[in-house]
Amino acid sequence: MGYVPPPTPQHGLEEGPVLLKDGRTALLRRASRKDLPLFVEFLRRLSPASLRMRFFSPIAPERAAELLLSAKPEEEKVVLVVLLGEPPRIVATGEYVRLKGEETAEVAFLVDDAYQGKGLGTLLLERLALLAAKRGVRRFQAFVLPENERMLSVFMESGFQVKAHREGGEVEVEFEIVLTEKAAERFEWREKVSTLASLHPFFFPKGVAVVGASRDPESIGYRVLENLIFGRFQGPVYPVNEAIGKEGGTVGPLLAYPGLEAVPGPVDLVVVAVPKERVLEALEAAGRRGVRGAILLTTGFTPKEAQALAEKARRLGMRLLGPGSLGLVHTASRLAAGLVPLPREGPLAISSQPGTLGRAVLAYAEAMGLGVASFVSLGAKADLSSNDLLQFWEEDERTRVILLYLEGFGNPRRFSRLARRVGKRKPILAVHPSRDPLVRTL
Repeated sequence: MGYVPPPTPQHGLEEGPVLLKDGRTALLRRASRKDLPLFVEFLRRLSPASLRMRFFSPIAPERAAELLLSAKPEEEKVVLVVLLGEPPRIVATGEYVRLKGEETAEVAFLVDDAYQGKGLGTLLLERLALLAAKRGVRRFQAFVLPENERMLSVFMESGFQVKAHREGGEVEVEFEIVLTEKAAERFEWREKVSTLASLHPFFFPKGVAVVGASRDPESIGYRVLENLIFGRFQGPVYPVNEAIGKEGGTVGPLLAYPGLEAVPGPVDLVVVAVPKERVLEALEAAGRRGVRGAILLTTGFTPKEAQALAEKARRLGMRLLGPGSLGLVHTASRLAAGLVPLPREGPLAISSQPGTLGRAVLAYAEAMGLGVASFVSLGAKADLSSNDLLQFWEEDERTRVILLYLEGFGNPRRFSRLARRVGKRKPILAVHPSRDPLVRTL
């Protein structure tokens, strides 16, 4: 068997944003003793059955938390946690522990009852295996109760060559963590499933709310609403404007609402067109409403501020396009969610960081009689990136050609891997700006 390069997560291997199988956002990081209160709260939420599956006998949450966070002097122990919500709470944890210098480590996981079946056990196994291999561990072993079918399934479907045998009242599982082609493919598959689920609200929303909708024809909020209406989006559109909504008024032909909490129908995508100082408030309201995707048109954020907004959105369970985005269009669902009108339908998928260049490409395609499957203006690219879009377009039957204008690659190794894979099925034209300052201003 030849060398198989390890998968490269979009963000950090042991700390950074991650996606659940259903597309929800979460944060992965190393645990520390400071997390003891979070662990106790997590363990108190678990059912007695889940605690028994992990510890094999009844145990108090406080004692269990101490065991999970403690290590003997002769041991090397790595504990990862997955956090969700605002304020953050632990929904899953995984660990490996080995005697220092040994090549075999014992691995174990614990997942909140409400989040079982969301791919968290598989995610933690992948990350722990990659971390352990970098530290010289060659194999994992685990001891699982026979009735813990979910955990046994995680191991058996991991892509590793797993050996399992019954030992007394337990099942002993052991496998080499040297990466195989099958294991790498499973890693890629899990990541793609999660990414596609997270993008679904952007391309196929059940309902769209425009936060900052306005009656002023010169305003951004008016133009966004106009594009949604004239594009004939096949779903409900809700203008959100506090002053107009409180009066029971309308924006164009549509009844306005004072806030997202007052919207009566489904909303899984919001387009935010409010002043900078009100953006955080809009995101928090969207999070309370359970919105899964936010397109942020507002500009004026520093890179640090933009990253803080993305982190806030992730804690609230949302993915973020922007800030400083011109929006997104998807001709199959007749969605023009932003400042770009719906173009004619066709095979092109276009992504651009600078909005002005993206609009120029769309105009050029229109002049040449070329139709568009989708267009995404990334803006500051604080969260959604071309790496996410490549995975969506890889599976999109209407997309035949992919055009990317990239000011930066973010994670170049990961982009290269994805581009090679997707490029086998669909041609990709990726353009990086010249160093000439004149060209960069275009």
